[in-house]
Amino acid sequence: MLFRKAWVDTMATPTGLPTSITFKSSGDIILLPTGSPQTSGPYEPDDFWDYLHSWGGDWMWDCLHFDKDAKQDLTWLVEAITNDTAVWVTDGLYDRKKAPTVSGVGWLVYCTATGRGPTGSFYEISPSANNYRAELLGLCAIHLFALALEKFYDIAQECRRTFLFERECRQTEHKDPLWRAAKFSTTS
Repeated sequence: MLFRKAWVDTMATPTGLPTSITFKSSGDIILLPTGSPQTSGPYEPDDFWDYLHSWGGDWMWDCLHFDKDAKQDLTWLVEAITNDTAVWVTDGLYDRKKAPTVSGVGWLVYCTATGRGPTGSFYEISPSANNYRAELLGLCAIHLFALALEKFYDIAQECRRTFLFERECRQTEHKDPLWRAAKFSTTS
């Protein structure tokens, strides 16, 4: 097809199929074959669990446990985060003698208002397994879970989260483990 340039509109929104053109010395434009339709953008899941799995690392979410129907309706968890009644706890597990290549993780979120909360656990097999790696894997998982909830449910970043680090609680002489809780605001 042969076209002649009539005007240029730099503010126009592209429509149609992608194509290439060639300019002739006479100023005419030759339209070359068109390509396939462009996508409208990345797929955004409308289910939280699909959204979480779209981030990768499925092995971290294989062993999640919820009470009752809590996994289907996460409204209570979103409210726990926004009302600062969610306590996030994680612990890494490592036994050099029994499993020197395994780093295990256990974590939970506990809502102090409802008494509800999911728990999760997973393990990683690696020649680099150790106590520190196990603790970091737990922190990574719990922070990814919190961030996914924040982004999917559009939770304000100003909301506080109480993260409880098991090792610090165990080592303190204070009777109330929440005394050792550290408050953080997650930012993205």
